[in-house]
Amino acid sequence: MKMMQCFDLSLDLPSRKARTALKVVLVVQKKSYPAEIRDYPPGEETSGKRFARACAALPFFLKWKDPVEVWTEGRELLGKGFVLDPVSEDPKKMKSAKRLPLLELLSGDIPEMLLAFAEEKGFQGVREREVLERTRLDASTLESAARKLEEGGKARILSFSPLHIVSQDCLEFLCRRIDEFIAQFHEKHPEARGVASEKIIERFDLGETVFQLALKLLLKAGRIQILDDIVALAAFKVPLTSQEEGILQEMEQMCFDGKFSTVTLEDVRERFQISMHRLQTLLSLLAERKKIVQGKEGFYIHSRWLDEMIRLVRQSGKREMSVADFKAITGLTRKYAIPLLELLDEMGVTRRRGPGREIL
Repeated sequence: MKMMQCFDLSLDLPSRKARTALKVVLVVQKKSYPAEIRDYPPGEETSGKRFARACAALPFFLKWKDPVEVWTEGRELLGKGFVLDPVSEDPKKMKSAKRLPLLELLSGDIPEMLLAFAEEKGFQGVREREVLERTRLDASTLESAARKLEEGGKARILSFSPLHIVSQDCLEFLCRRIDEFIAQFHEKHPEARGVASEKIIERFDLGETVFQLALKLLLKAGRIQILDDIVALAAFKVPLTSQEEGILQEMEQMCFDGKFSTVTLEDVRERFQISMHRLQTLLSLLAERKKIVQGKEGFYIHSRWLDEMIRLVRQSGKREMSVADFKAITGLTRKYAIPLLELLDEMGVTRRRGPGREIL
């Protein structure tokens, strides 16, 4: 638990026109604390409730919905209220226009309180520990509230143990921001296939779970395409010149002829007089067009070759095979057989088992 000095309240005090702080004595759990309270400016988002930010002279323990009495320094009772948030945001960090809707939620029931804390945390979502520190509730109660929010389409549960949720509004806002970010990237870098995932994560300071959920929603909406670890808008295509289209055809033929296994990528780059970055882009385009397949350590094979290898393996009648068996089935030398077997392992066609392979 933390000892807090500034916190938010819901009060039944008479309205005050003055914007200056009011010096009072707060009584919480039968103990008195000198403090100042300052009203949040009223807004259309509120429903007549009066919200205030209190700063006590001495820190003390507080939790959500703890009852509070407000007295004058002369010991006259002004009114009563309850704690909304024991950790009040600095007004300089969050303007009243954004804070008031959260205070409105915090003045409601447990699910609304949980949603308020989730929205306050934004893209990061709120975790069980953070809510338990601010309330007198247990983990089971929080999980029940989270399920209710998810059923109502107001939040998404990222994990149950410990509980971690993100507001649906924040998630949808994140999806729009990611969409805009990718569009801006395409405009600035039309030659690139898209944005690397780590750049999006870094740009929005995202956790992996929230990032993957946002990508899933964007994919489902048909807004993006994911190519390896690169994210692009669904309608985006790398612009190619007629010369580059010709290079693609030559590279595909080289792969079909098996020449990519006898030359380095530097050799290919020099042959076509293009940058290594552009060469990688063109190879990726061939892979996206399902013309070639890339294995470990840059091993490339034409997709028609690969389909034929898989057909021969599956029609061999074997359940297990050695490297020698694979060479006999395909007619390949060991030089080509080993990387091809590793590629088939990656694809789930075979599975390494001791010195041989199990055919799946």
